[in-house]
Amino acid sequence: MDSPPGLAALQIFSMKEAAYKAQYLLSQTFCDFDTLEVVPEGLRFRHSVPPFARGTILPIRQWAGFGLCLSLCLLKRPA
Repeated sequence: MDSPPGLAALQIFSMKEAAYKAQYLLSQTFCDFDTLEVVPEGLRFRHSVPPFARGTILPIRQWAGFGLCLSLCLLKRPA
């Protein structure tokens, strides 16, 4: 992320909030803030949280500007 420190922190927080809300619908699990780590592809699980295996990457799309940040994490419900 090539953002000023304050905006970079906001972007990471926003990414994690989007991912935690998306994964909860499938896992019914409240995750600690360090459950996911930032990687270039999105956020990766540091350990398994069923139905997500350790290493699963949650894709994140993000838009930032004017001091604001919008993050989206869209997951498909397993068949």
